[in-house]
Amino acid sequence: MAGSPTRACPYCGEEILAVARKCKHCGEWLDQERSAGVFQQGSVDARAVAKGLKEEKLQENVMGCFGCLALVVCVMIGAGVAAVSGSGAAGWVVGAVFFVAAGVGLGRAYYRE
Repeated sequence: MAGSPTRACPYCGEEILAVARKCKHCGEWLDQERSAGVFQQGSVDARAVAKGLKEEKLQENVMGCFGCLALVVCVMIGAGVAAVSGSGAAGWVVGAVFFVAAGVGLGRAYYRE
């Protein structure tokens, strides 16, 4: 490909082949006939989409870690209640209630719109 004519992408300014139909850097379609029917207001920035997907995956992982931490804390609370009350069943019930409450709180925080 050395010596092939190049030009600047009209959207991002990066150097691309002169015969390119789509920019390999920003993902924009360069021939208007093909893209006119697909997106009326221009196409989506590929970098922004990838960044959004990475941030969403990171948030899912963080929420999963918080869920595991909530489980450990609730088990510890349940064990403490069981030790104080002398009833293992009471400890499990209290731990389960705290875990459900923590799950609802985390779910509301995660799915907030």
